Amino acid sequence: HTRHAPTNSPGKVPTTCAPSLTGKMPAFFLDYDGTLTPIVDNPFEARLSEEARSVLRSLAMRYKTAIVSGRARLTAHGLVQLDELYYAGSHGFDIAGPKRADDGQQLEHISYSAADSYRPALEAAMAKVRP
Repeated sequence: HTRHAPTNSPGKVPTTCAPSLTGKMPAFFLDYDGTLTPIVDNPFEARLSEEARSVLRSLAMRYKTAIVSGRARLTAHGLVQLDELYYAGSHGFDIAGPKRADDGQQLEHISYSAADSYRPALEAAMAKVRP
């Protein structure tokens, strides 16, 4: 395994990686706490720097980019504040993001919640325990 020095240009693929990406579309999945922001004692104090936000925006212009967090999806979106990203909150139970055509034009917003598939069973169980 060869280590590569970081590039100074956000979104630029190191030349040694480029051949392995030919014909492929990489995607980036990034955690908010401890990856995009430093670990702090109080999670409410974890703030994304403007530089990191700018790099994320540039990355999302070229590649599908997602923020995956244990936080609620809307909380993660509110902290990052970039509509062009995908957000997976609650460890992936609630996912939303932009849907784009192959030419890059935004078509519609996509949304998926794993909890929705459990809703009928939960409602049936709740009906059995309610007086």
